[in-house]
Amino acid sequence: MPVDLPVSLQLGSRYRALSLGLAPVSIPFDTIVRASEVPKTYLTKDIFIRLTGNLVVTVAATIRPEAPLGLLQTIELAGDGNEVLWKLAGRDAYRLMHLFHGKAGELVPPVGGVGTNAFSASIILSAEAVNMAVPVDSYLDLREFEKTELRITWGTVSDVISAGTATIDATTKLECYANQSTEGLGSIGFRRFISFDQRDVTATNTDFTMLVPRSGLLVGVLFRTDRDSAPVDNVINFVTMTSDSSHDHWKRRSWVTIQMENVIRYQLDGGAAGGSGRITGYAYVDLLEDGRLASAINAEALNELKFVLDITKTSGVEIIRATYVFFKPLRRVVEAA
Repeated sequence: MPVDLPVSLQLGSRYRALSLGLAPVSIPFDTIVRASEVPKTYLTKDIFIRLTGNLVVTVAATIRPEAPLGLLQTIELAGDGNEVLWKLAGRDAYRLMHLFHGKAGELVPPVGGVGTNAFSASIILSAEAVNMAVPVDSYLDLREFEKTELRITWGTVSDVISAGTATIDATTKLECYANQSTEGLGSIGFRRFISFDQRDVTATNTDFTMLVPRSGLLVGVLFRTDRDSAPVDNVINFVTMTSDSSHDHWKRRSWVTIQMENVIRYQLDGGAAGGSGRITGYAYVDLLEDGRLASAINAEALNELKFVLDITKTSGVEIIRATYVFFKPLRRVVEAA
């Protein structure tokens, strides 16, 4: 006679997790956009990417901050070539991972001395609602697309060094792996979208406005401030977020207090002692309550949603980049009874 297994053993006997390489697994460094196809066999939770390579220095070089992340100029996830789900820079992808996972991943810059110098970096690109109340809310079901690609626009050696002479050698590559699950289809209610807006800082301004795109439920915004491609903390002074001209969601929050709150809320490495926990040049505006997607701001329902920044122009080439994290509810077809 068949024997009924305890529920715990039944659950434990189901193979649900799958980790496999994209096709191809390795995207070689190139001067053109390169792509790798994401398998659509199961539900995608995240994609793990690892950049490795060598900087061949012939005249002693000055290495840029956060190198070699600048080589990943743009990371895109696109369905059937034209529906872009994610579009962001490698530097911002790394910091979103840092925030949501509370841990800075592998980041090994090359040295600037003459010779062949290795570098590496690792990033998790999350499809799931990571660090939220129900991560399975946004596992990615790719079966509606004929083909889904992770596309990489490569940078150049100038994104790694600011002085000296060097080249990126031919061994440089990006390895890509999808972490998937057979469970959770009935729980998926949203799809994660990531986009960005970049603005030049040309003058000191107490009313610098950035309009938020109408792309769904806005859960957070990662701000990055650079001077001559290096992250700095003295461009944005205060952050205000306003909808429909009158309702302030955030009211003149200082840059440093947002960073320090990030340290606590996301348990970032290093703690807050001496300010060592905050991430220079980055601040994440969290718009959720208790990690619930239902509390996100519906940008599509507003006439206008904008950030009003108090900024200071100092010297060099200064930019502000806002990386938006959206979730869109899935439109399911309900059959008539």
